[in-house]
Amino acid sequence: MMLRRRWQCLQCVLGSALSLAVSATALAQGAAAPPPPPAAPPASVEPAPPPPTTPAPPAQPGTPPQPASPPPPMTPPPGYPQQQPGYPPPGYPQQPGYPPPGYPQQPGYPPPGYPQQPGYPPPAYPQQPGYPPPGYAYPPSYYTRPAPPPPGHKHGFLAMVFLGVNSLQGSTGKNEDVGFRLGTIMGGRVNESFSINGELTLDILNPKNVPSGVDVTEVEVDIALSPLFHVQLDNVELVAGPKLGFMGYSEQSSDMGLSSSVSGNGYVYGLNAGVFASISRSTSIGGLISFAGRKFTQVCQTDDTGAQTCSSDNLPGADKVLGITGAILF
Repeated sequence: MMLRRRWQCLQCVLGSALSLAVSATALAQGAAAPPPPPAAPPASVEPAPPPPTTPAPPAQPGTPPQPASPPPPMTPPPGYPQQQPGYPPPGYPQQPGYPPPGYPQQPGYPPPGYPQQPGYPPPAYPQQPGYPPPGYAYPPSYYTRPAPPPPGHKHGFLAMVFLGVNSLQGSTGKNEDVGFRLGTIMGGRVNESFSINGELTLDILNPKNVPSGVDVTEVEVDIALSPLFHVQLDNVELVAGPKLGFMGYSEQSSDMGLSSSVSGNGYVYGLNAGVFASISRSTSIGGLISFAGRKFTQVCQTDDTGAQTCSSDNLPGADKVLGITGAILF
């Protein structure tokens, strides 16, 4: 009986020792293992809704209204990235203070005196090589209407039409007023500086101091050789040259139903000069001034009976005629 009790006591001691050994081993393993990693923050965390506000109790009659309490400041939820230091700047949203303190300043920007446009680009702005290209200039057509292009190299056929007035000078012009002139010059250009032409000029004279009841009509015609020298200056052309040829004169008069006529012929000499501005490659407009002397070599008179008398002696002096006309040159 005694041995049996001792065996039971030994079994109890061994079981307790084994339990203590197992517990010690488990504690040692738990201390050596690394702590579990922290949980990752959620990818998207919505801000927590503001707490509900409790409505203020109704004000008692006779008591002043109480100001509403400001809402509590909002704080970012757990796991939200921290606010950047120095942002927003002090005094925000006031713009003068921007950029915030500590912000790296860009060299040379903004330019001194900004927003004044003179001084732009800033001194530190790098110049682009090769721009603008050397000698670049804005075309004048942006601001002014361009002048007509100068005429090209003219050659070949030449034609001029002129229309204006004539005036007799000297002693033969005492009884003549300003008359009408019409004419043309036609020929060909030998080169850009010289042309050979023929001229036909018709002058309708305007007699004055005519007795009452007398009707007088006077006409003079020139047929001459009129070469011209040409000088081209941009879109302006200068012309000048002599004239030499033949002239004719005709006068018709009537008095109390009786008519008579006087005719004459001779030679003409003179000078033409003009200036023309180009309006296209083949057309120019301008003016022509002519001075000519008309010398009679023969004068014939025909009375109302048809009898004609011609003479080459005691002829009137030469007519000195000045012509001023507008002209078109082709």
